[in-house]
Amino acid sequence: MTPITTLVVYCALILVVSVVGGMIPAMVRLTHRRLQFGLALVAGVMLGVGLLHMLGHAVEMAFEEGEASVHGVMLAALCGFLLMFLLERFFCFHHHETEDDHGHTCGHTHDSSETCDQDAPSHSHAFGWLGAFFGLSIHTLIAGFALGAAVYSSVPLNGTAQPEVTSGGLLGIAVFLGIILHKPFDSFTVVALMRREKMPALSMHLVNALFALVVPLGVVLFLFSADLTESASQYTALALAFSAGTFICIAASDLLPELQFHSHDRFGITCAFILGLVIAWGSGLFEPAHQHHHGEGEEHHHDKVQLVPSTKYG
Repeated sequence: MTPITTLVVYCALILVVSVVGGMIPAMVRLTHRRLQFGLALVAGVMLGVGLLHMLGHAVEMAFEEGEASVHGVMLAALCGFLLMFLLERFFCFHHHETEDDHGHTCGHTHDSSETCDQDAPSHSHAFGWLGAFFGLSIHTLIAGFALGAAVYSSVPLNGTAQPEVTSGGLLGIAVFLGIILHKPFDSFTVVALMRREKMPALSMHLVNALFALVVPLGVVLFLFSADLTESASQYTALALAFSAGTFICIAASDLLPELQFHSHDRFGITCAFILGLVIAWGSGLFEPAHQHHHGEGEEHHHDKVQLVPSTKYG
C-alpha cells in the first residue's frame, strides 16, 4: 500500500475504536482494577513505541540524511515531553476515571475484594467535560501528527519526489498500535464526564464522533505542514522525535500515579506493563526496514522531497 492508503486505513480503524471507546460507559461497568490493568498495558506499549520506534527512527534519520542533528532530535523530543507535561499540569485532563469515582475516598470504583488505599488522591478537583475534551483533543491531534510522521519515516526514498511503495512491512504499525490501544481510554474519559454531568445522549454521541475525527485531522496537519518545508526528511525526523516526547510523557503520567498512590495488584500490573513493552518491541518486526534505497552507482541525495504532491497521491 502507498503511504496515503495506509494512513486512510489506519484512520478508519482508529475512528471505529474511538467511537466504541466512548460507548463503554453506557455498556460496561469498568472498575478501578480493570482500568489500571488496561492502562499499565497501554503505558508499556506507548513507552516502548516512543523510545524504540519513534525516537529510534528519528535518530536513524538524523544519521542517514545528515540534515537533522542528534542534538536537535533529542531537543525536539524534550519539547514534546514538556508540552504534554504543561498541558496535563494546567488543564488537568489526562485522568482516566470510572464513572462512579467520585463516590469513594480514593476516587475510584472498586470490586468487592478491593479496598481504598489510604494515601490515594481524592481527585477532589472537578473538571468539566469541556476541559477534558479540549486537552485530550490537543493530545490526540499530536497523536495523529505522530502517525503521519511515523508512516513517512518508514518509507524508503529513491532520491526523487516519489516515495517507493513498500510491501515488505506495515508502515508505522508500532505508532498505530500505540494510538489505537490508548484512544478508547480517552474517549471513555470524555463521555464518562459527560454522563456524570447528565448530558443528553445525542450530545454525547456527537461529541464522541467529533473527538474520533481529531486523529485524522492531526494526520492532515502533518501532511500539509511537511509539504511546505524545505527538507521533508529533516522535518519528519524532528516531528517524529517531538511526538515521541509526548508519547513518553503520556506513558509516564499513566504509570507514575500507580507507583505512588496504589499498592494493589503489584505483580499483575507490573506484568501487564512488561507485556506492553514486549508488544511494542514485537510490533517492530512487522515494519519495513528503516533505510533509504538508492539506485546502483547513485550518490546519497538530500533533495527536497514532497510528501503530498497534489497530483500523485489521489
